[in-house]
Amino acid sequence: MIQKLSPRLQTCAELVSQGGTACDVGTDHAYLAVWLIQNGRCTRVTASDIGEGPLRSAAQTVAQAGLSDQITLQLTDGLNGLAPSDFSDIIIAGMGGETIAAILGAADFSQRDTRLILQPMTRGTYLRCWLAEHGFALLEEIAVQENERIYTVMLAQFTGASYHRTPYQAEIGALDQSNETARRYIAKQAARIRRKANGAQSAGADTAEEISLADALEAWANGGTV
Repeated sequence: MIQKLSPRLQTCAELVSQGGTACDVGTDHAYLAVWLIQNGRCTRVTASDIGEGPLRSAAQTVAQAGLSDQITLQLTDGLNGLAPSDFSDIIIAGMGGETIAAILGAADFSQRDTRLILQPMTRGTYLRCWLAEHGFALLEEIAVQENERIYTVMLAQFTGASYHRTPYQAEIGALDQSNETARRYIAKQAARIRRKANGAQSAGADTAEEISLADALEAWANGGTV
């Protein structure tokens, strides 16, 4: 069996459709792709990467696992040359939110409701807003701690219906308030916004909206309602 996945990748793996066909974009060592096959989560996986070096590492992992007949390796930038309609699930993990949005924006999701499992390392707020504005519904979001940082994993699907997220909605996403890790994640976002607002306020800027947002997020993190 492949080595245990990191908490981030494990959370991604558990959101993949049972018995589906997945595409792991930016696969790196292909650990996730191998896990999905070995654990019976998927029948086939395409593992893509933009770099030849990572893809060679992926090929070695796949060969050692004896799964070359079920895992296809693809050298490509994002989803270039791949049709989202060929997959039940597309996983894009370990990239910045803007990079993930650019990959999605360059692909055609209009032909099938492919599930998107997205794990931004940065700019999660940007990605949530982009998804809303481009017709993707955010169905679920899970906060996961890895080492000293907390990340979120998003499950989204194209509907074609665009909508607007308020700054508060863009920070909260689809996180479950009853989850302690989610509350700690939002508390950290509130602290970040407050620090930035205090610095701008010291320079004479009007930061009333930012302070109000930080207050609302802190209330959510403490289990209250806004």
